Amino acid sequence: MDASVAHGPFIRGLVFSGALLHGCEALRNQLQLLLWGGLRVAELRSPDQTSEPGAVPSGVDILQLSDSNTWEPVLKAWAEGHGLQLPGEVVVLASGAGDAEVLPGFTANAGQDAPWPRLRLALAHANLLRAATLGSAGASGTSGRKRAREEVEEDVGPAAVADSAASAGSSGTARGSELVVVGYAMKASREADLAKEGLLNLVPQDGVVFAPLDLSQPLESQLPFHCILHKASDELEYGPPSPPAAAAAAGESAVPTAGRGVGGEGAASASSTGDDGGASGGGAGLLVPRFGPRVRAMAEFVSQQGGRVSLLDPLQSTAKVINRTELGRVCDSLSQVALQGAVGGAGVVVRAPRNVTIASYEPQQLEAALKQLGCSAPFIVKPVVACGTPDSHAMALALWPQALGGLAGRVPLPAVVQEFVNHDATIYKVYVAGNKVVFHTVRPSIPNVPHTRPAAEALVASGVLTFDSLKSLPTKLPSDASPAASAASAAVPAAAAAAAPAATSFTPSQEVLELLAAHLRAALGLSLFGFDVVVRTVEEDEEQKEATEPHAAKPRELVVVDVNYFPSYRGAKGAPALFRTAVLGAHRAQVPG
Repeated sequence: MDASVAHGPFIRGLVFSGALLHGCEALRNQLQLLLWGGLRVAELRSPDQTSEPGAVPSGVDILQLSDSNTWEPVLKAWAEGHGLQLPGEVVVLASGAGDAEVLPGFTANAGQDAPWPRLRLALAHANLLRAATLGSAGASGTSGRKRAREEVEEDVGPAAVADSAASAGSSGTARGSELVVVGYAMKASREADLAKEGLLNLVPQDGVVFAPLDLSQPLESQLPFHCILHKASDELEYGPPSPPAAAAAAGESAVPTAGRGVGGEGAASASSTGDDGGASGGGAGLLVPRFGPRVRAMAEFVSQQGGRVSLLDPLQSTAKVINRTELGRVCDSLSQVALQGAVGGAGVVVRAPRNVTIASYEPQQLEAALKQLGCSAPFIVKPVVACGTPDSHAMALALWPQALGGLAGRVPLPAVVQEFVNHDATIYKVYVAGNKVVFHTVRPSIPNVPHTRPAAEALVASGVLTFDSLKSLPTKLPSDASPAASAASAAVPAAAAAAAPAATSFTPSQEVLELLAAHLRAALGLSLFGFDVVVRTVEEDEEQKEATEPHAAKPRELVVVDVNYFPSYRGAKGAPALFRTAVLGAHRAQVPG
């Protein structure tokens, strides 16, 4: 992109009057997000003004006026101290300290009636206007700059209009500009998590700036923006499956009425979920997880923009990870990934866990489903809906087949019964942005579980261990105080109980993780996602066989046990830059040029 766009005088500082700041809750609620977005924020206080401690975040600078000084030298000293150009890079919203409407809808006398929820969107629009002006400066001179400003003002709305960006034009493009405005739609807690990590910069960087969109308001009134970044799984609902064409258009992925395991179709059927978490009918009454009406309206809006606005990621792609049955089908293709030529890939294979979808915990249906599954206990049982609902993370570990019957009302139906793979209580969480594995981390996981029923009963008498995977995995197994239980507990490796890899364990290499990420990226059509992978434990009998029959040694198995859309990237070094690159790359793939 043009270097002038990267280093031009964008808005980097905001100054508010104390009276405005403390009289407007909608403004105060955004202060921390403004700071996390990379802006310098200051409060200009009159001599007689004070505030309660903690009324504003600690990052807000307090500019206290005295009877003997005026605001001009105070603002100048503050701006110079932070390397800001005044007035070019600083917007002042304080009575008597500013007058021009630099932001659409906001003036120095802005009060409670100003559209404060759109402040950050107005910032993006103002910076887009500046980028357009800068983009034509070198080649076009004064007349070119004027024309570029006029063109973008057609999109943003005339600067004199005090009705905010709501009066913006209908075109989502920004001619003459290489700044991409990414509007995002997600719940407030997720926005805060991402902003805290520096992922939602409000000051243009690398040709990208972010701003929140309000899905409760017409998106046409919030133009111009070039891309919508969403966490559509925040707004899921249950509903009947749509016809195939309509389902594809809405990004809907239905649970098939036939269960499935690795390698074929089965007879287990899916069904709707009753209030008690039990099945309320057979396959004919199927309810599937699907995106809510606001999300579907968002996708429809994008489809009507003539290829000028991108959607990250497309609903057809994100639908694959909200439905664990569909996700399992896609992940079955992991067995096709060839790792032999990669660093750390020799003697290593990858696969998904075997799984089958069930509609009932009735013995006959469970028997048919387990026959289709084709593997022995233990099993992990998960709701088909993977996220976005209160019970989507209600799971259970069933230590023997008969224990599955005790899950009625505990794990909602339809559910996925998945092979549980012992993995020395170690899980690798991998975070992907675009074509890069941003980072991976090692986390504690479920300890190894005995495969024999007597040993399993000694650990968990009921054979069932329920947990909420969103809060934490059961990194320790309960046991009775009996000597048998103690012996069984002792059989669980100490390294597993501590959730640390054993000294002899295999660790997947970065190159292997990159290959897995590339395959999932292509199979799912996602640019922002994470996945969990474990290394299957080599059981004692397998070790003994390998020691006596080296030719019988099996490959080391990596098992991808979960995929999620748009993780937080919390704690990743260099994540903001990689995230911007990924968003920009995915946008340009949909909107070339």
